[in-house]
Amino acid sequence: MLNLLPGMRISGEIGDTIEKMEDIWSYLIDEEENLVKARGNINDRWGHNKYPPEYLSCAAQKFVEALNPPENFSDGKDPDTIIGFKELRIDTLRQVEFLLTHFPCSRFIFNVRSDPLSLKFSQKKWLNNDDLLDKSQKVPLVHRYMQQRLGASRVYYMDMVEWSEGDGKEFNLLASWLGYENCVFPSVFHDNLVVQNKWMTDKDRFTLDWNCRLKQF
Repeated sequence: MLNLLPGMRISGEIGDTIEKMEDIWSYLIDEEENLVKARGNINDRWGHNKYPPEYLSCAAQKFVEALNPPENFSDGKDPDTIIGFKELRIDTLRQVEFLLTHFPCSRFIFNVRSDPLSLKFSQKKWLNNDDLLDKSQKVPLVHRYMQQRLGASRVYYMDMVEWSEGDGKEFNLLASWLGYENCVFPSVFHDNLVVQNKWMTDKDRFTLDWNCRLKQF
């Protein structure tokens, strides 16, 4: 749905990538590691110049961007202006702090299933584990923490029950929050709807109007 917006490139889940990135970046700045002890001394066998925080941020952002290259990468051009990803496995304060530190212009969309019975049924069916429910119910707490810290301009909350059964208006509001104008979603795709263990794709496809665009500030 988001990738219908012009200039938007959102990838699917990236697994434990953020956790692994945070581990590597922490290794580079850990005071107990040789890499840090030798920084600023280029003649040391571990020697290298100092790592300014913004220098590591550039590397982190480029890495995330590289996880989902432009569709036409061969022409050397990147027309997209908003890069992002979907992920479920960001569940520690260290990972949150990593994102806030190295992606200072980032925004966060929390898509939460508010129906606990439906959530428990899904977990038991697909994960064969209903013990995760207590952990899943903490997601709104993460949302509230992030919104209190960053404000409504950087954190957006969507109730999956509301938008999945709606007519697209929830995505119209989301597009406006992201900075777009004249973007009207006539309905909602349900491409991830599982029927008899098969991934389904809606037959009726749509595109957004030609005048849907990022606002000029």
